Order: sequence, then C-alpha cells, then structure tokens
Amino acid sequence: MALRMASAIPARVIQVLQDRLPAELDLIDAEEADGITTGDVSNEDYFEFDRDMLHADQFPAVTLNLREIDPIEVLPDLHGKRLDARYIVDVKIHVRRQIDVDDATRLQKLIHRYTVGIFRVLFVMYEKLQTIADPTHFAEIVTPAGSVNLGPEAAQGSGSFVRTATIPVSVRRREAR
Repeated sequence: MALRMASAIPARVIQVLQDRLPAELDLIDAEEADGITTGDVSNEDYFEFDRDMLHADQFPAVTLNLREIDPIEVLPDLHGKRLDARYIVDVKIHVRRQIDVDDATRLQKLIHRYTVGIFRVLFVMYEKLQTIADPTHFAEIVTPAGSVNLGPEAAQGSGSFVRTATIPVSVRRREAR
C-alpha cells in the first residue's frame, strides 16, 4: 500500500473554512460594530491551488498553496507504511473593492477581518481540522507556520483594488492504518 502524502490536506482545510468561517465573520462584524459587513466567501470561490488571476465575480476568494511537506517519521512495512509529517500550506484570502464605493481604509479593515476569522477558525477553535460532517480529529495539531502577511493593495483593472493576505499554516498529521 502506497503512502498517501498530502492529497487530503488542502481539501480538508477548505472544508473547515467553508463550514466555520461564515459564522466567525458574523461574530467579528458584531464585535467591531462599525457598520461594515464582511461578506461570506462563496463555496465556489475556494481553490485548492494558488491562482494568479481571479475573475471580478470571484471575490472574496480563498486559495491554497501546499508549500512543503516535512516528513517527521516514515514507518516501515511491518507498521503499515504510515507517514507522520508536517505540511505547510499558505492560505490566501483575496479581497477586491471598487474605488468609487469603498476607500482604502475599508479594504484594510476587510482584509484584517478575513485574516482574523481564518486565524480563529484554524488555530483556535478547530485546530484539529474538525468539520461539521466529520467532527473527528483529522490532524494532530494545526499551528501558525510564520507571520501573517497582509499584503499591499495592488491595482487590478479599471477602478478597483485587490489586497491579498497570506496565512502560513502548519498541519501535523499522522496517517492512520
């Protein structure tokens, strides 16, 4: 039986975010009470790979980049060829706003809210990647893998700005046999 490696990691991170991020964003909006509503990320706008180009109707969007796999221990045949590894995934949130509707401060507040929501969901509340459909512990632990990069605003098209934040995520998982 072959080792499965990382095939399920991005899909599981996306499922946890799809299940839990909308409620967390609602809580953040209520905490801030400044009249800004943080829109939900549509389930179709989560991508298991990093995308350079997104269509205007795909914002906000979440993309993932499985950056590296750090094998901690590979058990031989007599133990069922299990892999214990740490996976580093860059979770990116992309937010776009029109200049004539929103200003740079509002865009900055939105990117902060999405980042905080993702951080809370993955590292504080569901740090073992539990989903609604599968509440079991999928990972041993999910922790930050470095500093969050809130990214600069970048012009994209006529009259719009995009900001991308990158949250580096470390997923420690031992395959069960």
